[in-house]
Amino acid sequence: MIILMFKWPGEVDKVQRLDARPDFATLKRIMAQSSQRQGVKATFGWQENTLQREYQLSVKYMAKTYSFEWTLHFVKNGEKVKVWTEVSDSATTIVDRIIQSVNNPGEDQKTSTGQRPQPFEMTTARMSAARKILEKTYDSVPSEELEELTVKKAALNGNLKVLNITNLLQSISLGRMSGKLSITRPGESVQIFFNDGRAVHAEGNKGQGEECFLKIISWKTGDFTFEEQVATKESTINRSLELLILEGVLLMDFNDFLEGAGYSPEAVLQRSDPNLSESQFEEIVTKGEPVDLRLLKTIYLQVDGKKTIEDLCTIIRMPDSLRIHAFTNLLKTKVLKIGSSKPAEKKTKINAKVFDSSAISSIHNQLTNQISGLYTYQAFLFLTDYAIKFSPNQNLALLLCKLQNSPYQEKANPGNTSRINIANQYRDLVKTIESVPEFNGVVFQYDGGDIVVSISGLNSFAAANIAERVLRATQANPLPGKLLVKSMGVACFPHDGSNLGLLLGALEAAQEKSQKKSDSPIFLAKDL
Repeated sequence: MIILMFKWPGEVDKVQRLDARPDFATLKRIMAQSSQRQGVKATFGWQENTLQREYQLSVKYMAKTYSFEWTLHFVKNGEKVKVWTEVSDSATTIVDRIIQSVNNPGEDQKTSTGQRPQPFEMTTARMSAARKILEKTYDSVPSEELEELTVKKAALNGNLKVLNITNLLQSISLGRMSGKLSITRPGESVQIFFNDGRAVHAEGNKGQGEECFLKIISWKTGDFTFEEQVATKESTINRSLELLILEGVLLMDFNDFLEGAGYSPEAVLQRSDPNLSESQFEEIVTKGEPVDLRLLKTIYLQVDGKKTIEDLCTIIRMPDSLRIHAFTNLLKTKVLKIGSSKPAEKKTKINAKVFDSSAISSIHNQLTNQISGLYTYQAFLFLTDYAIKFSPNQNLALLLCKLQNSPYQEKANPGNTSRINIANQYRDLVKTIESVPEFNGVVFQYDGGDIVVSISGLNSFAAANIAERVLRATQANPLPGKLLVKSMGVACFPHDGSNLGLLLGALEAAQEKSQKKSDSPIFLAKDL
């Protein structure tokens, strides 16, 4: 059991000793404790026996960004030497960085400021290559015609088969338009927000930000529509539209190369020369596609002729764009080669158990509100209390939504609104909420006719992002009688309450504040 020792501002560091290098579970416990002590630093030390080196990891919760600042040091001749600083709320990311630093001592010191080397940079040569690919891949449209498209509003509704993605994006940029571009195709959807022709935010069912934007450059089909003057407060895109388009075109070309080389999740990678020295490796890969050398070494060292590409990507978590760059380098420089696919394992045939499904229906009916069709307030209390007691190291976010046009209070007068209509209204509301990108929660009936959304694994920052998306989605295209989320209070376990009573008290107080707040209808319990 770890007893955390925190350093209050002005105190001398007290290093808490760990028996071994901190793992995922240890870091999650540290994060849970740290999030309740804003501005307080905790330091942990352990010995790496194989290196005969002492390491120290410090962590401080940063309330303004709802994240954690981590700093790794090693002790040399009694002096602390900083290895890196990382701002992250992902325990997995920090575990990975610690492992890389311990396994490759010295490499991390080259970038100890916390600014990781850029995985790719749009150099003049790269931009030139990307433009050539762009010209070959897409039909160019004169700028005059692109500007005309911004005047013809109907032209910004259609399919990418008719107007390709790059011309569509450039027409919005040239017209300095503001609004939301939505693109959908089977199983995928993306929304890109523009301000004065500049892309400021992208989100979809498989991510957000620049990574999300880069994926659509390869889309050849998909229905699109542009809604003017639809804004967002989120800002996840920093680079210019031109650089993003060129980067996306390069990634598309690299992806084509990988597919032609036999790259697939099931493929097994092999080292072309098992006796390759580190200096030889560095000399070869630096002549290829510029990628962070540490990442290339990490991938290469994991290749053993048995792991599939999917295995490697599970062990070494990285964005899709960086993954494509890295494997393109390693395969083009021929330090790695594609081997045979991993043979499918023989699985024992499992016979499905026959059971009485009416038992599930019976419990479901008991847990369902007979008017709204949602899970009951009592079910919410039981499941939330259970989650808090039996998963004390797991974050839990609650979003208490104040509804507008709620028919719930009319239940005493069935002549005004039938139960079927009420259930349909709530069902449509839940369907809208569940369509929000990255939503993975459960909607319950709350006391008094409002609803509460429960999402596990989110801190206040992530919950605030989801809350804003839910609010925006439910308020879009308001129709007479349609249920809308008017305002929202957000509370998170364990930061805002260590038990069910305290958490619900903070949640209701936040919702009450949200109804009085003029600048934003969302209020976080952490700001009470």
